[in-house]
Amino acid sequence: MSIDYILLEHYIVFELFVYLWHIKQAVEQHLSSKKQIIQIRYNAQEAYNQCSIINPHWQPTIFCNINFSNNNLQIKSTAHI
Repeated sequence: MSIDYILLEHYIVFELFVYLWHIKQAVEQHLSSKKQIIQIRYNAQEAYNQCSIINPHWQPTIFCNINFSNNNLQIKSTAHI
């Protein structure tokens, strides 16, 4: 094994360590941030205006209650956006 190969191998390991350190720092900074969460509301009419194949009456369902009783699957939306 040549010295160049060993140096390259160590350099790659060092680079990976640096990348992982930066990712860890970014995640910690994001999780400790006091910024308020920005909620983006889906506007079906605006989506339809941009692309006419989109159903202008469709709304995403965020939360659902699922009832498995009596072998009947019933899904009810609990969030109205």
